[in-house]
Amino acid sequence: MGLGPDDHLLDGVRLQVTMTSRAAGIAPPVNGVTTNYTDSAALTDDIKRARALGFTGKLCIHPLQVGPVRAAFAPIADEMEWAQKIVDVASQSGSGASSISRAMIDKPVVERAMRILRLNAIGAGT
Repeated sequence: MGLGPDDHLLDGVRLQVTMTSRAAGIAPPVNGVTTNYTDSAALTDDIKRARALGFTGKLCIHPLQVGPVRAAFAPIADEMEWAQKIVDVASQSGSGASSISRAMIDKPVVERAMRILRLNAIGAGT
């Protein structure tokens, strides 16, 4: 395609890939590599963008990248707490929508919470 080094131009395609995998009910995709393995700022930026686009992992080309990638894609404590609260409220309310602190909880929200809990279980080796 003759694109330059600014791979942000591909973000529309990346979003389409994550949306398509979600719609198909298949595992979320893994983002590609950050080629400059010595540039930790570029890696951090790439990870943030990948998470925002719906990726749940990132390929690494050097051992220096493994730790930051693993840490960045692990659910943070706030996410885990939120997800567990959502699942608990949903299981108590049965089917249909419910709410927490004036925020509606419906099926897509519950599914997102369950994905976060599953990803954490996978990352923890359980």
